[in-house]
Amino acid sequence: MALVQKRMSSKRLTILTVVLVVFFAISLILVIQNYWGGSSSVINTVTNTNTAVQKDLPIITDLGKEVLDDSRLKDLTVHGDFPILPGVIGRTNPFVEALESAE
Repeated sequence: MALVQKRMSSKRLTILTVVLVVFFAISLILVIQNYWGGSSSVINTVTNTNTAVQKDLPIITDLGKEVLDDSRLKDLTVHGDFPILPGVIGRTNPFVEALESAE
């Protein structure tokens, strides 16, 4: 028995068409309002230049000061030699050992 493509009923086709038209209409309305909305957009809103904005507020520099003054942090000791300087590393042929063990 061969597969036969079923036709969509006219009621179902009408419902699908209405849903798609409503979806595209809502999408179009949202695009128009956001890009060509006029004075309600954020870009066109004029702010008063005399008021303080967040970038003009002072930077709080004592943030975490109590953490840095903690005695547990001050009692930490440095182990090792710093700065670490690279020495001679590696072999000229890293595969020599693998080739000898394979034989």
